[in-house]
Amino acid sequence: MFWIIIGWLAIMLSAIQFIPQVIKSLKTKETKDVSLLTFLIIIAAASSWIIHGIHKSDIIIIIANILALVSALIIVILKIAHRK
Repeated sequence: MFWIIIGWLAIMLSAIQFIPQVIKSLKTKETKDVSLLTFLIIIAAASSWIIHGIHKSDIIIIIANILALVSALIIVILKIAHRK
């Protein structure tokens, strides 16, 4: 039971880890201080974890990394859209 709780805690933290950046970027329409390379690496890592989670049939890994992937993709899209 302890490990299930830790797994779900990881999902919740993964789900919200980029939300403050997404909100700030949407409000200010400013992303010049956001590292595109960092978020591209996060996208690659999350995608790899999703594939690993699918291979292991581990829903916790899959869900956590889908949420991280979506948030990181939003940041990258905003970064590209807000280029001046």
